[in-house]
Amino acid sequence: MSPTAQTIARQALAMTRTDLDSIERALDREDEATALDFLAVAVAQLRAAARILNPTGAML
Repeated sequence: MSPTAQTIARQALAMTRTDLDSIERALDREDEATALDFLAVAVAQLRAAARILNPTGAML
């Protein structure tokens, strides 16, 4: 994997960690709608990171 792909994947994972913290804070406030919004973003970022790390989609 290229250094650029590794950097992009690491950035996506870092953003996902931030979103997970936001989900937890939203749930603490009992704000389910916001938690779901952040969850959708986190899932999209994890999917993007997975495509970068495994562009062929091959089962590992």
